[in-house]
Amino acid sequence: MNNTEIKKIVLNLRKNKKTIGLCHGVFDLIHYGHILHFEAAKNECDFLFVSITSDQFIKKGPNRPIHSHFERLYFLKNLKFIDFAFIATGESGVDSINLVKPDIYFKGNDYKNNFKDKTKKIFLEIKALKKIGGKVFYTNKKHMSSSKIINEQGFALNEKQTEFLRNVKKLINFNDLIQSNTTLDYGLGK
Repeated sequence: MNNTEIKKIVLNLRKNKKTIGLCHGVFDLIHYGHILHFEAAKNECDFLFVSITSDQFIKKGPNRPIHSHFERLYFLKNLKFIDFAFIATGESGVDSINLVKPDIYFKGNDYKNNFKDKTKKIFLEIKALKKIGGKVFYTNKKHMSSSKIINEQGFALNEKQTEFLRNVKKLINFNDLIQSNTTLDYGLGK
């Protein structure tokens, strides 16, 4: 669906005085926290749009995203709380905000302190939202992180990296290493 078709949907919603909501993110690995977030968002609006960051703009590390934007879009289109999902054209939610012109822009509770956003894109999104007269709503649901899940489980590692870590784990007990206050020398040189 192109921007012209999305604008038609928005125009029809405005004509019928419907409250429009928008969520934006990568949503690389859909988890329980996302579902709660979408549910909370849908409870605050009549029509919920969700836009996702295109693969080309994702800078979360090697082999990311795990799922292509087409796969992520498919997941989202099949969630009952989401009325319409699409792939964003920019690297933040700004283009989606300018396209949909939501009454409410939803972010997770991890964004309540905007300064914790490492990318600082939240400030651009809030600025765009203010221009159109929308407001930010922070859902107060369980915080989870796709990146944390992916990194902890090693989903983004290639075979060589996985094998290396497997061998390191044979030599070093990770929990002992974390609890240790001493410098360990494993013959790696100084």
